[in-house]
Amino acid sequence: MIILALAVYAIPGKAQISITKSDYPFKPGLDIFHVDYDGSKWSLPEEGANKTYDYAHLVKDETFNEQNLDGSKNSSFPDATIKEKTLYNIAGFEYRVHRYYAVTDKSFYGVGRTQFDSTHSLATVTGVSTDQIHYPQADLEYPNKRDYMKFPMTYGDSWEETETEVTQFELTIAAFGLNKTPGTAIKHQSSAREVVGYGKLIIPDDDGKASAGIDVLLVKIIETSVDSVFLGGAPAPKALLDAFNFTQGRTTVLRAYTFEMIGLGRQALTITFDEMGIAEDAVFRPRAAAVATGSNDIVQNISIYPSTLRPGDILNVQLPSQDVIASLQLVNLQGVSISLQNIGPGKYLVPQHLAPGMYVYEAKNQEATRMASGKLLVTH
Repeated sequence: MIILALAVYAIPGKAQISITKSDYPFKPGLDIFHVDYDGSKWSLPEEGANKTYDYAHLVKDETFNEQNLDGSKNSSFPDATIKEKTLYNIAGFEYRVHRYYAVTDKSFYGVGRTQFDSTHSLATVTGVSTDQIHYPQADLEYPNKRDYMKFPMTYGDSWEETETEVTQFELTIAAFGLNKTPGTAIKHQSSAREVVGYGKLIIPDDDGKASAGIDVLLVKIIETSVDSVFLGGAPAPKALLDAFNFTQGRTTVLRAYTFEMIGLGRQALTITFDEMGIAEDAVFRPRAAAVATGSNDIVQNISIYPSTLRPGDILNVQLPSQDVIASLQLVNLQGVSISLQNIGPGKYLVPQHLAPGMYVYEAKNQEATRMASGKLLVTH
């Protein structure tokens, strides 16, 4: 799964979006997503500003549970925060994997992965019962760490990344004179990511009903993977690869649109498509509808005033004594965020250089949970 989250600020007629680490709750826990495999029933989203993306007619063809765990305990990956259980395979022979990720103030990126010890008979391929492939347990750090998201990120941003995944194995095939011969499968991945739109997304909620419009950011991803296999440090012989129906340097391309929103920590919806621009399948999370209502936010009795002020003025904040604001930011219509300096209890300085215009304020607590938001007008 392509895993990506946003801070969304909605202003009448505008849906400007800014992304920060604090708006990306990628944490341990169970996540449920659904797949609709019939891309003939819906079209790809339109790129651009202030769009409506209506995918309320998606159906739950298949349901999956995804378990994310605490990834901070593996000393091989000291910067990791989350690990994800999954399965990989070479020529159809699977092995268990934990993929590690990190979320920092600058980005969300892949760190590396652990492959677990397993052995598979190759008798179905070679006809010899003693032939086998063995995956030894290993912690494999990515030499290139690909940013799935950059913080802060706004509409119009784009970047390219590379990542290299290595699988270690041992191969025993009598016909080729191989006896626990060490090998590596190397996958070079390059991806181009571009924030190509924003607007309102409509998807089915947990009851299958159309959600209210969810403020989202639209990201386009083109990812190219090249797979190669080496034995004893040299490219694997073609005759051997042919037996496993594998081509050296095999290239595959993933094309997808993803929709990101505040508070979910994952894609609300991902649509893959082919080289002709035809939709293939859709992965969606009905929980996005509940998150969008603010059910994950702390709603406090907070008063922030005045609503109209000038550069250099003081913004006053009143809140219950047991609550603490950790950060107060303004976001302009271009999605640029400005942190306000706390100069005393309940008082924040509006920067002298702040340009006049409409801003959205957002107050967060020490757990990075949104406590309050609203609009402010800055005048001359």
